[in-house]
Amino acid sequence: MSEIRLSPDGSTITVFLPMAWRRRPKSPARSSSQGPRTRPPVAADAGGGEYGTLAEMADAERISRSYVSRILRLTLLAPDIVERILDGRPTAGLPELLRPFPVEWERQRERFY
Repeated sequence: MSEIRLSPDGSTITVFLPMAWRRRPKSPARSSSQGPRTRPPVAADAGGGEYGTLAEMADAERISRSYVSRILRLTLLAPDIVERILDGRPTAGLPELLRPFPVEWERQRERFY
C-alpha cells in the first residue's frame, strides 16, 4: 500500500510506492547478432515492495539508477495527464515526460497540455 508523508515544515512531500520489477521474457525475434540491450525491459508490480531503495532496485535488476529514477518519476504525474496518455489524447511525448518536471499538478498541466 502506498504512503504519503509531508515534512514538518510542509516543504516536502514523500511518496512511498511498494514495487517489484520483473524481466520480460526475451523475444524470439531478437537474435544475438543484434548485440546486448542497453536497458532491459522491465515491468513494475506495485504490490511487491521487494526493494528498500532505488539503488537496490537498479542493482538487483542490472539497470542504471538514472533510468529507474526517470521511470519512477512518472508516478508523480497528475492523474488527468496519465488518463490523457492512456486514452491516446494529445499531450507531451515520452522524451519530454522523461525529463525532470514539476511535482505540482497544476504546473504539470501548464507544461504538458
